[in-house]
Amino acid sequence: MLFNYFFKEKNFFENVSSFSLVLTLFTVSFSQIVSLYSLGLFLFIGFIFWIIFFNKTWDYLIKNWFLIFPPVIYFLLHLVEAIIFKASFLIVIKRLIFFSTPLFGLPVILQNKNKRFIKAFTGYVLGIIIISISLLAFLAVKVMRNKPDNINVLFWINQNYIQYTSTGFSIFEHPTYLSMKIVWAMLLTVYFFYDKINKLLLILIFTILSVTIFFLASKAGIIMWLILLLSFLVFYIGRKISSNLFKYFTIAVISVTLISVSFEIAKEISRINIFINQIKLGISQENVDWKNLDQRTREWYCAFQLIKEKPLFGHGIGRVEDRMVEEYLKNGWEEEARLRLNAHNQFLETQMTFGIPGTLSLLWMLLNPLIFRKRLKYPQLATAFVIMVSFFLMFESMFVRQWGIMFFTLFYCILVIPPANKNS
Repeated sequence: MLFNYFFKEKNFFENVSSFSLVLTLFTVSFSQIVSLYSLGLFLFIGFIFWIIFFNKTWDYLIKNWFLIFPPVIYFLLHLVEAIIFKASFLIVIKRLIFFSTPLFGLPVILQNKNKRFIKAFTGYVLGIIIISISLLAFLAVKVMRNKPDNINVLFWINQNYIQYTSTGFSIFEHPTYLSMKIVWAMLLTVYFFYDKINKLLLILIFTILSVTIFFLASKAGIIMWLILLLSFLVFYIGRKISSNLFKYFTIAVISVTLISVSFEIAKEISRINIFINQIKLGISQENVDWKNLDQRTREWYCAFQLIKEKPLFGHGIGRVEDRMVEEYLKNGWEEEARLRLNAHNQFLETQMTFGIPGTLSLLWMLLNPLIFRKRLKYPQLATAFVIMVSFFLMFESMFVRQWGIMFFTLFYCILVIPPANKNS
């Protein structure tokens, strides 16, 4: 009797779904073991909810399949190719999140109401802040232990940048992935909490997250951070200043100042300074070797060569890595071959692996929130999310790692699945 009463309580299911969603987003940037266990709990609860709310969830899935299915289709493409080319199913298992999150996460997300979604976003932002503070604290301790007393802190960090920036700083995940998550957290903070949070606290949060981005030393991350701040600037000044002439003048002056200061700070980061000097040296040559300017250009060049070989259906999920190694060696790029580097561009990665079907599937997944934005609960956020992710996909093959897949599918499902009652 008590059991039946407990499970008839409507708030119970909402509380369980809210807890699992908040926990998953809160831990999404923690160590992969923690984040995967949280995701596993989220998906298990989704499976239980499928049994309890089968008719409601099934009806919703059928009516909105075109919003929910793109990641599933993208996964099925991996599965089919793995079977055809007899690839290791370990590759497919790592991509299983594309399938499991939209389907098993659907009933959990449907149980959440507006305020509960805001709690989930709050949990995500709080998790990112904790990660950032932890990384900065670890950095401070490491510097204090290793730095000689008579050497300046910043000079010491720059001299030993491999230990203190980029992968030496980001101990939980890839620096570019974490940079993307931080930029997204900054956007969510302004979107949901700008009018509710103390401005001094907001400045403190932005300072912590911004410093973290610069220590991550991700070029794409810093560029996206700068674009975000400039966007905030334009919107803020547009609301505060009525005179168009003064408005545009103010935006121009502050934008130029912000870009200049950011560039000067970025140049002080040894990893970025080395990259800038390499590019300058490369383009200053009489005959510029565009394909050999930087590691990224070498990766992209090899990817283009593979795409030209098999443009229709690609090289297959089990063969593309070996073919990239062969192409590196063919061009004399032994370091890239030794590290077995991928294309570091998801669009190229997908095209050279799956061909045109893969590219169409990827574009469907990315364009869906834009095409159907008016149906969504948070259309502006969905648009910003797609733009941000698409930008990072140009510099990283983010959908070959669970870090990138988990982040994308979770927020894709939250933002793309419209409310059960659009008028709510």
